[in-house]
Amino acid sequence: MRSLDRPKQLLNYLTASKDFNRFSLAVTLLFLFLSLAAQAQKISINTIGGKLSQQDTISLSRLIKYQANIYNGLFAKSIPDSLPVVINLFSKRSQFNQAKKEANVTVTHTGFYSPATKECFVFKGEGFQHVINHEVSHLFMHFQNVKRMPRWVDEGLAEFFEEIYVGDNGAIYINAQPGRLQRMKEYVRDGKLDLYDFLSEQTNAGWNKKEELTFRYDVAYALVYYIVKTNPQFINHIFSALQDDKSSVDALGLVYSNLEILQNRLKLYYR
Repeated sequence: MRSLDRPKQLLNYLTASKDFNRFSLAVTLLFLFLSLAAQAQKISINTIGGKLSQQDTISLSRLIKYQANIYNGLFAKSIPDSLPVVINLFSKRSQFNQAKKEANVTVTHTGFYSPATKECFVFKGEGFQHVINHEVSHLFMHFQNVKRMPRWVDEGLAEFFEEIYVGDNGAIYINAQPGRLQRMKEYVRDGKLDLYDFLSEQTNAGWNKKEELTFRYDVAYALVYYIVKTNPQFINHIFSALQDDKSSVDALGLVYSNLEILQNRLKLYYR
């Protein structure tokens, strides 16, 4: 595990072991795209029906500001300090469920981002800090207002940022999600990985089907993870193409020649 606060042997670490149980992604994406500008984000954590410790408040505020800096390195449109990051944190399930009902949200039990209010809503259950990281990623992504931003990018990146945390030594780390990566290996083994179908706009409705969510989140995360782990410099090229209204297939094809090459590489990586 390595600190995200010190860039060290970046390229060597980037091509390190694929042992998912021990792998910590560390500096890879963050120092390639971390904005050098200091960020003093306007953060409001509204605790509803409970309290949040001072230590959690400080840690979450630091991670949110850090994530904003990364987004500023990924996109040309910078997130202003004045952009409010509002997190409504519910200690009671009944109150969170009421917020879901009012927002017409049904598929989540942990948290969601509301484009209508531009706020995050999170239930303070086990691992709520990770949920906050995830939903704040959606907030920053939606601020970019990229036309037709693919769900695999939005959710894959949110899953990626979900695992950032402040270690006991005060340094910032990011872990891989071995469960999702292991299931990706199973999809490859069982012949279930079809990137053309996964990226097709005609199958986007699958993101709203409960029975498909695990598969879609797994593949989206595994795809982002693979790009960051093997060719992190491709991230900017892919996002730039998507901002130019390219399809996912075309955007990925710009850096991998074509989607078949990428699919074959994924199968080798996750075999």
